[in-house]
Amino acid sequence: ASREAMEGKSKEELRQEGWVFHGGASSAGAKGAARHFYGGVTSSDEDQEGERLLGIIVQHGSQAAEEVLETMASDGRRAVQAKGCAALAILAEKDAGRAVALGLHAVLAVLSAMEALLDAPAVQASGCSALGNLCLGAGASEVLKGGGIDAVIRAMKAHPAEVAVQEKGCLALGNLAFTDQGETAAVEQGSVAAIAVALKALGAQHAKVAEEACDALANLVAGEAGKQALLAEDGVVLLGAHPGIASAVEVLAELRKKQGE
Repeated sequence: ASREAMEGKSKEELRQEGWVFHGGASSAGAKGAARHFYGGVTSSDEDQEGERLLGIIVQHGSQAAEEVLETMASDGRRAVQAKGCAALAILAEKDAGRAVALGLHAVLAVLSAMEALLDAPAVQASGCSALGNLCLGAGASEVLKGGGIDAVIRAMKAHPAEVAVQEKGCLALGNLAFTDQGETAAVEQGSVAAIAVALKALGAQHAKVAEEACDALANLVAGEAGKQALLAEDGVVLLGAHPGIASAVEVLAELRKKQGE
């Protein structure tokens, strides 16, 4: 059922039509169907529920991971999904928390939220942040297999002017490129171009975007394909505009060396 089918009807009328409501007026699923109503009508407790998910992770860590994921699975409201992804990002900052999150299929939860709510910048930024932490160590292969690179690039393309999305997107792509397998996949799927776009558009005004972009590019140009991709994006000029960032200086030297061959 679509949002249009819900608009203009009371909660009781929707119940009579077979809708089941979970935890507030805005999260509903058709009776008998395993589906979620993402991005529904906003209710007054939406932000509070999202903040609750953040709070229980901060207070209880891994012990609250299952509750966060269960809530995300049953409540598709934007703030809940955004804060749920942010909570998972916090949990995955440390090895132990990351292991718990991966064991509970947190990668799938994050990717599902990002796919369902592509037009919500807060969800995309938090989702990129979560993927950037979940892909470290043992989580790298799961994020790659799940389509994490495509999800991040899609988010960056959908929100080119959103600083948080571009910053966290660059961070995630850089972390995904930390391994040889990840670097190859990231270059092949267009990560260099996505990061170059962010750096060109926002790097001069937003230092954190510039830093994350340059750091990510440093992981992406270890191989020949990455260097060629960055040169195609006018990488020498692009990185030359950021002499105060160590990774930019490092990558720029590599590109000039390549040009001199």
